Amino acid sequence: PIASGFENLFEDDIKIISQINPDFVGFSVFCAEQLPYSVILAKIIKEKLNLPVIFGGAFMSYLDIQEFLGFFDFIDFVISREGEIGIVEFAKNFLKKTFDNVPGLYSRQMGKILFNNEKFIENLDCLPFPDFSDFKLERYLLPFPVLPVIFSRGCFWKRCTFCTYYKHYPVSYKTKSIKKFIAEIRYYNSKGIRHFFIDDDVISALDLNAISTALNKNKIKIFFGAIVRPEGDFSCKVLKNIYSAGGRVLLWGVESSCQRILDLMNKGTRIKYIKSILKSSNENGFHNHLFMIQGFPTQTEAEIHKDIKFLQEKRDFIHSFYIHRFYLAPGSYIFYNLKKFKINSIKALPLYTSIKNKTTLHSVAFAFEGGIKLNWKRIKSKEAKMFKRFKNASIQAFEPAEHSHILLHASRNQSLKAD
Repeated sequence: PIASGFENLFEDDIKIISQINPDFVGFSVFCAEQLPYSVILAKIIKEKLNLPVIFGGAFMSYLDIQEFLGFFDFIDFVISREGEIGIVEFAKNFLKKTFDNVPGLYSRQMGKILFNNEKFIENLDCLPFPDFSDFKLERYLLPFPVLPVIFSRGCFWKRCTFCTYYKHYPVSYKTKSIKKFIAEIRYYNSKGIRHFFIDDDVISALDLNAISTALNKNKIKIFFGAIVRPEGDFSCKVLKNIYSAGGRVLLWGVESSCQRILDLMNKGTRIKYIKSILKSSNENGFHNHLFMIQGFPTQTEAEIHKDIKFLQEKRDFIHSFYIHRFYLAPGSYIFYNLKKFKINSIKALPLYTSIKNKTTLHSVAFAFEGGIKLNWKRIKSKEAKMFKRFKNASIQAFEPAEHSHILLHASRNQSLKAD
């Protein structure tokens, strides 16, 4: 049982669920940070309300679902990867307790965990978009609501050696039509929403440019941000068009300032062009936020320090950043080619361990040992010294910030009135 003092944190959630009196309760787990809260609440729901519990969401694609259900015996079902078709069929068949035709469903039946083959969505235009009418947007910790929107699924590049995003959507890269996407934005805009974040894994310059042209043509006045790759298609002309449509924040997957590392990552980008693209983006009014990676296989301390120096020296057009510590993901190109990246051994990292049952649920990350040992204490010390004098500047203040907050900051005091 959950300790009573800890259980009090979930009283409001349990009260709301009791008032709704649902047939079952579902959890969509997007990232690892959401899992502990979801699992604890699911256990309380089972103990207090005795309701069936189903899990889904992007993060579940990174777990061994059989192991997950074996570890958390109070969770009844999981829907893997794309869940729109599965959850609808699950709801339709729930009262009849017939789950054989629910695609992508893991279920407990007669002491076994069974799995149904998945069914993937071919055409994103066939999906209705969420209307968010059940959400009290004014309760979010933002001065104005920022809604997430999706134009595509998957990655058009799909070649980075460290990446496993394809696990979410194993079929080919797919997009909505511009017409469908604009209709979605127009609907939200009619409800008073003015800020949006395009939360695709990545969106191409060509697609972002086409969306911007359509927004301008339809005279839809909004602000938005997006996750992008620093590619040559982001010309000055394209950046001007995106900005004119309300683009204010671009989150760039730069990863490294060292060409050797970029080549090992198979990013398909060149550092000399990255610098000019970021400079042009800044000159066209964008807030540039960079994603960087530390600890990539064979990366040296000197190369990490080069990245830190790059962030420092280019602060005129790098406004904020986030540094990811590299982890080895199962299913990535590196995972299947350890020798090529000079990795000698790997070890699955425990996510949760049950003392009672002496079982372990493993993380999505693997620890590894290679030929190069990094002194992280020394790295962090040098990093702190290099950024100390800029601690009050936006490059430091925004390091841990949410994308929505960065967008609101970048669009502050700007008018959305028609020209």
